[in-house]
Amino acid sequence: MKRVFKKFLVFAGVLAAVAAVLVPALAVPVSAQATNFSLNGYRVTVGGGGAYSAGWTGGNLGNQWAEGEWVPYKLVITNVQTNYPGLANFPDIVLSFDFHDANGMFVDLIRGIQVGTTDLTDLQGFPTSGGGPQANNIAGAQLGQNDPDEWAWTNFALLNLPNEQVNRSLVPLGDLDVAPGTDKHVFIIHPSDILGKGGVTVDSNTIVIYYQAHLSRTFVWSNALQDFYATDADLAKWGGYLYATDAWPTSVQNGSGYQPGSSGHMHLEVEGTGQQDVPIPIPPKPVGLIDGYKFEDRDADHIWDPGEPAIPGWDIHMYSVLEGGIVIDVHETTDANGFYSFPNLTEGIWYIGEHVGPGDPPLAGWTQTFPYNVGNVPPGANSSLIDNFPNNIKAAIGPAHLAEWGWIVSLTDAAPMQHNVNFGNVSFATKTGTKFHDLNANGVWDNGEPGLGGWTIYVDYNNNGVFDAATEPSAVTAGDGTYSINNVAPGTWRVREVLQAGWFASYPATSDAFGRYHEETFVGGQTYSGNDFGNWTTASKSGMKFEDMNADGDKDAEDTGLAGWVIYVDYNDNGVKDANEPFATTAADGTYTITGINPGTWKVKEVAQAGWTQSYPVSGYHEETFTSGAALTGNDFGNWTTAEKSGYKFNDKYDADGVRDADGVDNILGNADDEVLLSGWTIRIYEDTNGNGLLDQAEYDAGPLFTDVTDVNGAYSFTVNPGKYIVVEVMQDKLGTPYYQSYPATPVLAGGLNTGTELLGANGHAVTLVSSQIDNNNHFGNYWPHTTMTLFDFVWETTADGNVTLTISDTNDGDVNLTDAHVHLLANDVEYPFSPISTPTSGDDGDGIFEPGETWTWIVYVTITQDTTFSTWGHGEDPFGNTVDYPQYQSEYAEVFVEVNEATRTQGFWSTHLDFTEMIFDNYTGDEVDNDNVGFIDLGWRQITNINDLMGVFWANNAKNSDGSNRSALCQARIIASNQALAALLNAAMPGGAPLPAGYSPAEIAAILGGTDIPAIKMLGSVLGAYNEDGDDVALDPILGSTGKANPQQAKALANIGFADCNIQTSLVVAALPASVVKNTPVNITFTLNTVNDVGAAGGTFTVIASKDSKFPNGANKTITVGSGAVNDMPFNGGVSFTPTSAGTWYIKITYSGDGENYGGCSVIVTLVVTNS
Repeated sequence: MKRVFKKFLVFAGVLAAVAAVLVPALAVPVSAQATNFSLNGYRVTVGGGGAYSAGWTGGNLGNQWAEGEWVPYKLVITNVQTNYPGLANFPDIVLSFDFHDANGMFVDLIRGIQVGTTDLTDLQGFPTSGGGPQANNIAGAQLGQNDPDEWAWTNFALLNLPNEQVNRSLVPLGDLDVAPGTDKHVFIIHPSDILGKGGVTVDSNTIVIYYQAHLSRTFVWSNALQDFYATDADLAKWGGYLYATDAWPTSVQNGSGYQPGSSGHMHLEVEGTGQQDVPIPIPPKPVGLIDGYKFEDRDADHIWDPGEPAIPGWDIHMYSVLEGGIVIDVHETTDANGFYSFPNLTEGIWYIGEHVGPGDPPLAGWTQTFPYNVGNVPPGANSSLIDNFPNNIKAAIGPAHLAEWGWIVSLTDAAPMQHNVNFGNVSFATKTGTKFHDLNANGVWDNGEPGLGGWTIYVDYNNNGVFDAATEPSAVTAGDGTYSINNVAPGTWRVREVLQAGWFASYPATSDAFGRYHEETFVGGQTYSGNDFGNWTTASKSGMKFEDMNADGDKDAEDTGLAGWVIYVDYNDNGVKDANEPFATTAADGTYTITGINPGTWKVKEVAQAGWTQSYPVSGYHEETFTSGAALTGNDFGNWTTAEKSGYKFNDKYDADGVRDADGVDNILGNADDEVLLSGWTIRIYEDTNGNGLLDQAEYDAGPLFTDVTDVNGAYSFTVNPGKYIVVEVMQDKLGTPYYQSYPATPVLAGGLNTGTELLGANGHAVTLVSSQIDNNNHFGNYWPHTTMTLFDFVWETTADGNVTLTISDTNDGDVNLTDAHVHLLANDVEYPFSPISTPTSGDDGDGIFEPGETWTWIVYVTITQDTTFSTWGHGEDPFGNTVDYPQYQSEYAEVFVEVNEATRTQGFWSTHLDFTEMIFDNYTGDEVDNDNVGFIDLGWRQITNINDLMGVFWANNAKNSDGSNRSALCQARIIASNQALAALLNAAMPGGAPLPAGYSPAEIAAILGGTDIPAIKMLGSVLGAYNEDGDDVALDPILGSTGKANPQQAKALANIGFADCNIQTSLVVAALPASVVKNTPVNITFTLNTVNDVGAAGGTFTVIASKDSKFPNGANKTITVGSGAVNDMPFNGGVSFTPTSAGTWYIKITYSGDGENYGGCSVIVTLVVTNS
């Protein structure tokens, strides 16, 4: 395997060039002197039981050493002043060490050479940056053994010896050794190097030299990496400078682990000091190993599949940080099996990466597929992006020449070997071809068909028909349509195009659900050509759709565009726009552009619209030959349609000004003056054949072109061809009176026009219409003047002005305001001298205008002495001077007939007109003097002698007496009938009043009411009630005085309600009982039933019950029925015998039930004391 090495520095230092003169010869050895030289090494060991021990010794240095570690030594010189007072003649100190033999290297670097005056204890083996020792445990020792820097003990000073004194040849002393090197090397300390340093003076009696020896690494020397030691300032002064000289940079050796045990020593080369050899510890041979394979991942699936070959000749790089913080870089080239290996590695972290391709320089066209994400390979390999390596490693890698992913491998004592640190790559193929414009869409690249640029061609790795830009290779075609796709992974793939909107593929012929494709089996490094793609796009057709206003087939200046028309390509020439046929809808200006037209010769047509006629082109279509992408223009279409004439019919109320005021004259929508739209009116349109703007006889006789009736919104509409027309309305009347026109004001009927019995409005609209014109403001306004007269007579109330009050009311129930409004009044067809009457009593709002909805009222008082017919009629003028009066308007007339006898008034009148009622009552009874009670009204069951009792009957409750007790059925019938009887008797007594009905004289009325025949009483009330309701109007003689106004409150306040009570009250009187009786003794209980001011026949029953020790009511089990009996007449005497059976207080209750007609019930309770003896 070929090895190539590079040298890098991590920590730069300045090499201090110290000018020193070597002592020309060694000092004369001293013998038998008291000054003592003692050389020791630092022993680190772990016993069989795991016990750690460390300390200075001249013997074996223990078992805890590895290649690349630093071994401490010290030389202690005591009693210096004995032999060297003032350091006179103090010798050079020469320390030698085994450097090299046939087995390999021993110690290759010396560092930390320092001097002090105090001996070091067993705890002081490895100094730290602060001058103190590392921890006294195996971990502390390992830190010191592998510390990348040199440090001085407290009160010691680093000597920083020049290269001439470090790592020199022993024989001849101080020479610069040449590769492969002598057996021993030395470092030399002159007295001048130590004087004044670390506390050493001419008087110092103890001098201690401390230094560390480096156990050479097999990995470094076997790979000839030792020249790294020369490029770092610190390592160079530690003796590393040597390895940049002579043949040292390429010398290949084994490291210290390959030396046999106890074969190396550290020796003091000062005569007279005795045998001063201390062993150099020999570490185990390094077993650390990292290896792996390089494979061709032909299917790029990140897995080394069976059949995928290994790749030889591929450089694999390994990086690590060694002593002094230097970063080393070594690379292996994979063998014929794709294998590489890095042996002789020590514990630590190693960084592995690969070139981007095989060879040196690497070949392009390869892509790393493994590793490709974060993962691990046991026991200690973890994949990582190179960019995530430590900064010092990345600095050593330098400019990008490694693949994106690498490995970080941790070798430990427990797991010193790491296998399967593999790398996978794929070499891509190339795909070429041309994208051509298949103008005729025949799937063949014909002569003259150009290439298409800007199209994406891609390899569809996952065969999903979608270009996955992140993972699938592609190319964009050049201007001539050519393309070349690089980086195609080996395998069988389908090559596709990204189809662009509006384009269709015609070549290649092979296709699947995703479209057309070429299928190729790609081998890395190969180029596949001739994979062309043919495409075509649709053509377009543009033009304009215009409205041919005069339908002449030409596009004139006044002809404008038509929007919303469908123009289409009739592929199958069937005259129908089918689903697969391209089309366009014309824009607002009539222009259109049809896109998506397949190449071929086709007819372009329009979709006809109802009501439109095509005038251009004459053939009805344009025929064109389309090629892919062609844009054909100038294909216009002309059409014309009918026009529309419309308007509405409105009720021009109030002002009849020819303008529709939707919210009326008060400008408030929703009020009665709103000018509403009229439905049901006939509107006609006639052709104005001679164009004179008038409806002539011939045009009328030809009949209307169309007739329409206004709808619920008052609207009418005509659809006609372009031309000249006359629009008129057929007039209507309402309630036999005509409507008048207020709008339009233009006369349109020719003079002498004969319309027979049909009445056309004289005014109308003369119009000229063009294609599609909408003339929608041709309205008609009409109004209807009308009033309704009413006449009422009021004869119930006599006044000082007369005995008849006439109320004349005229209501403007028409549409418009009327002026000069007045009424005429006649009696028996003779007009009164004060007639006509202009100013109303009420109804006018003060403006003197009789407005729609207003009712004007005139009140007139007259006196008559005979039957009279009163008649009245009104008058008014509308805004156009048309009169509204009788007889044209029959509603303007009213009459009423008034008789002078046969009057009656209702019970409600008599009960509320107190003064008039009392006047007639007094006249009836002869009670002309207040309350002298001369006469009375006899009701049979009551005699009424005064107005209070009379009102008491009127205002009494029909169902209850004044004490709240219920009236009997007889009593209810009496009180209801008595109300009607009183009214009838007063009516008959009133001057001019109607006579009582036959069979109902005052005496007969009293007899019926005083009896007990309830049906007869009810019949009486019904007959007299009808009599009171049916009396005729009567003009009373004014001498009676005014009837006055109803005053129910005054009448009710005067009424004696109790007078109308009609149940007779009863009472019970019980004869006195003994003070006490003995039980079982009969006791007679007698009683008398009395009435108040009444005697006679009676009915009903009495009952006697008893209860001991408890009043009533009581439970049935404690109540004893003593006796009962019938009551025959009043007063009534009754009695029963009662025998108490036990001692105690007995309660005895006597009850009278009443007879249900005249007599009310009553009861009484008495007590009886009963003893045992």
